[in-house]
Amino acid sequence: MDKNTKLKLLTISSVLIDAVFLNLGFVAAFLLRFGFKLPEENFIAYLTVYPWVTLAGLLLFNVYGLYQSYKRSREEVIASTVWAIVLLLPVAMGMAFFFRGFAFPRTVFVVALILQLIIFIPWRLWLWRLEKKVFGARRLLLIGGHKEIHFTRDKIKDNKIDLFEVTGKLAAPGSIEEVKEAINKYRPEVVLIGNNLPDKLKKEILLLTLSENIPVYVIPDYYDIVLSQAKLESIGDLPVFYLEGLSLPAGMQMVKRAMDILLALIALILASPIMLVTALLIKLDSEGPVFYLQERVTENGRKFYCYKFRTMVKDAEKLTGPTLATENDPRITRVGRILRATRIDELPQLINVLKGDMSLVGPRPERPFFVEKFTGEVPEYALRLKLKSGLTGLAQVEGRYSTSFEDKLKYDLLYAKSYTPLKDLEIILHTLKVILIKDKAS
Repeated sequence: MDKNTKLKLLTISSVLIDAVFLNLGFVAAFLLRFGFKLPEENFIAYLTVYPWVTLAGLLLFNVYGLYQSYKRSREEVIASTVWAIVLLLPVAMGMAFFFRGFAFPRTVFVVALILQLIIFIPWRLWLWRLEKKVFGARRLLLIGGHKEIHFTRDKIKDNKIDLFEVTGKLAAPGSIEEVKEAINKYRPEVVLIGNNLPDKLKKEILLLTLSENIPVYVIPDYYDIVLSQAKLESIGDLPVFYLEGLSLPAGMQMVKRAMDILLALIALILASPIMLVTALLIKLDSEGPVFYLQERVTENGRKFYCYKFRTMVKDAEKLTGPTLATENDPRITRVGRILRATRIDELPQLINVLKGDMSLVGPRPERPFFVEKFTGEVPEYALRLKLKSGLTGLAQVEGRYSTSFEDKLKYDLLYAKSYTPLKDLEIILHTLKVILIKDKAS
């Protein structure tokens, strides 16, 4: 049985078991709440709606990538499980409001949440270990420039997911014959092609690997990403790619703005107690204002003042000038470290979203000094200014604290070319997960 068949069987089995465990949590909550008796009226009402609650839970598990957990770290599996269960609570309560017959004490929801966390965290970790054992690390052949393959190898080692075992490296091959010899020697299950190779050789490697049915990863450059979502058209019988630029169409801009206003208002209401406590802690911890206003650059190069909770000492850049914060920056206060780790320091930017300076999702806004610096180093950096800046983005959920600005730019361009309202919701959900993972919080 090949790995793809095993994955399908394992996924089907885990979906069925997840459905059972989701409802087991609710049934157990009923029993605990009502003295180990099932009240007929309330439980019959639950039975009428449990398929929808179950479906919502399974969809949340899928959004958080729990049906391919072998691609994730242990910390990501735990964080994804916690958020999927926690977010199911308001969904189930919303259904209770919608289906008027589905009425029983709200304590049942809370007890079910606790029980499901107790059930699902061990179950999901056990399944994650099983998937790791079944699939193992795939043999990987790296092909690219001298520096590139060493950098990529180190990235794979630092990933902590063990998806691949680098069994071979081929630096700057001079011909396709060298690639054929490397494939025959290392017998890779997958090949990764770097960006620092001649286009002609990359095409030959792709043709070779695809003809041999060897899966391929390709490190893209900026224009590969821009072309990836191009529309295929024809002029006469000539096939052509059609590109319209990175700015969203007017209709999509209206939808995105409506979502921003609605979700930002809800988030501000829910977060207001946290923001009040945060303001008090900042004043008690160090001298200086609660809020920090900093000039940033958004869509089409427009400048605005970005609101944040202050996380550094007063006048932190008076001596250093504009400097990007580092992971162990001594200028960060005690409370500031907590705020940065949990991203609570970004909550005041919900006001920027309501004002229209920012969107909930988009490229993170940078300071004018760094926009000029990065654009000078990488001219393609200017392309990200075609989108309104965001409170979170694809680069924040897929990247890490140490991800280079070049790679973050690739994520920003990919987001620009693949935007949909559902994509924004998915990124927002994944942002919640990232908060719980130390090396991904930035």
